[in-house]
Amino acid sequence: MAQPQSGRRPIQILYVDDEDDLRLVVQRVLSREPDFVVKELNSGIALLELLADPECKPDLILLDVIMPGMDGLETARRVRVIDSKLPIIFFTANGELTDKWPADDGAILGTLNKPFHFRTLAQDIRRMFDGESLESE
Repeated sequence: MAQPQSGRRPIQILYVDDEDDLRLVVQRVLSREPDFVVKELNSGIALLELLADPECKPDLILLDVIMPGMDGLETARRVRVIDSKLPIIFFTANGELTDKWPADDGAILGTLNKPFHFRTLAQDIRRMFDGESLESE
């Protein structure tokens, strides 16, 4: 594995999306970044099962909002029960849905919109993870 350019250890990202093709594309885009190690999952249930393993210690969850069964908002609420501090970025084509996220359910780093820009996706995730706002762009 290549060393991260920043000198820091890679960010362990769990990416959850029910769309197989999109998961593959995002996995490929993010895996080109030496600062990211990405594991993809196809549902909120799969994420919660993985997080139940004490060996699973992700740094960040990239979470689709509109999914069959348990949607991203409910998945995020359940993640908060497991780990109230685990950073989450919503990834959705309908950003209005994430406006319904109540502040008392725990902070969310932000929302990235689909469709996304291939060239800036990794940079946007890194900036959100580092606490920078993307609103000025």
